[in-house]
Amino acid sequence: MFDSYLGSLLNISSVSIIKAIATALVAHFVLISAWRLWFHPLASVPGPRLAAVSSLWEVWQDVFRDGNMARAISRLHDEYNSDVVRISPNHVHINDPDFYFQMFKVTSGFEKDPAFYSKLGVPHSILSVDTKTARFIRTKANAIVAPRDWGVMAEKAYKVTKRASDHLASQSRRGDEIDLFQMLRSISTDMICHLCFGFSAGFVDNPEESSQLFRVLDMCLEGLWYTVHIPFLAEYIFVLPNWILKTLIPGYIYFRRQGGQWVDQTLERSKNASEEERKLTLIDVLNPSSGQDASEKDRSWLIDQGNVFVFAGVDTTSTMLMYTFHKVLSSPDILNRLQKELQDAKLSIDEQYDWKRVRQLPYLTAVIKEGLRMSVVIPGRLPRVVPPEGVKYKGLFIPGGTSVSSTIYSMHHNPAVFPEPYWFNPDRWLAEDSIELEKYNVAFSKGTRSCIGMNLAYLEIYTTLALFFSKFEMRVDYPGVGEELDWGDSLARRSKDFIKVSILADRFSDGV
Repeated sequence: MFDSYLGSLLNISSVSIIKAIATALVAHFVLISAWRLWFHPLASVPGPRLAAVSSLWEVWQDVFRDGNMARAISRLHDEYNSDVVRISPNHVHINDPDFYFQMFKVTSGFEKDPAFYSKLGVPHSILSVDTKTARFIRTKANAIVAPRDWGVMAEKAYKVTKRASDHLASQSRRGDEIDLFQMLRSISTDMICHLCFGFSAGFVDNPEESSQLFRVLDMCLEGLWYTVHIPFLAEYIFVLPNWILKTLIPGYIYFRRQGGQWVDQTLERSKNASEEERKLTLIDVLNPSSGQDASEKDRSWLIDQGNVFVFAGVDTTSTMLMYTFHKVLSSPDILNRLQKELQDAKLSIDEQYDWKRVRQLPYLTAVIKEGLRMSVVIPGRLPRVVPPEGVKYKGLFIPGGTSVSSTIYSMHHNPAVFPEPYWFNPDRWLAEDSIELEKYNVAFSKGTRSCIGMNLAYLEIYTTLALFFSKFEMRVDYPGVGEELDWGDSLARRSKDFIKVSILADRFSDGV
């Protein structure tokens, strides 16, 4: 009898086995989908059915629509007329300023979602670690980045930006095409390297040196969603030997090697430095092996921190600046008012740079605030995990363990907070009630979760806009007036369009 049964099993064709497996898989998918659609704790939250049953809706927006997620989420809120929408089976987005501040306050209990941040390729950096570890890193870094009298750094920023403006003037005189975005990136890189490593990368003076790093940054942004949505990539690829990685992802190896060289130069200089001198850079204050040779583990950790600071700081600041240049140059009234204010402050910009005076210029400050609001250089979701006890939002109970996002893009384009949100209007920051708006400008996030490089970014933004608009008479050639710069959400805003400008006059050299 047993032999007969065994024989019948052996006679089952491979086709039958495949059909059985396929049927089981389909049945499993149907059951899971039914549960997620009608019985899941988030079943009542509106959103696309595809988003309710799988992460494919996110994949479609991130990968196949080339970074469209932030704008797609914003449209969902309009489509369903709801402040809360479901964007994947266990992930909701809430478009409510009050909830944003509840989620990001110090004692909220909303931790970074490890399922998202662990896939970014830098698991030990301040970007990806838990709140307690991030607070430890921030506390040490505050010795360098906290608000203070940035007289020395302001002088460095002015020198870097002045050299950049001189190079642009030379390019204009030669009739060369001006690549404004690449120069803005070079300024950002040189300034970040000053802060992190104690020396300039020299990119402003050597554009050939910068081009390879910028290509790598572009590749990292373009490939980000593949590592997020294909889990084994982030989990396994970065632990492969370097000789394999050099073939698979040469850009990553280049970036890591470049970061290693910068860290090694900093550590070598610190060996013979005094205790006071070792407190002048981020790498020095973060170094766990301070005063002695760094272990390989500590060196690798420092490379992670340094690379994240460079990666996070270069394109965010330069993209905001490019966006603001385009908007100002496309708006004659805004341009004239800004140039008039800067002309009145010329002695503080051209003759002897006065950082304190420049940052108090009201219209320049209003232009910067509006540029930060509308450029939204971190537009997409930065998911947090609901604490174990869950949270109630307008009658909806969101269980613990749910991923929840509240994007800066949605905040900055919320018409209840910013009337006519798609209009570049610096005057909104000069109105009598503008102090109320300050709370909602979260370009750098808020509180202890705020961007660690915020003060350096402000220094760079004020200095670049003040000097360039004082020195140059410029014309935007592309895109035209009324046209927008296209972009994609790759965690950071990834530019698809780059402005082209012509320099019509150099006021400082021509005596205008």
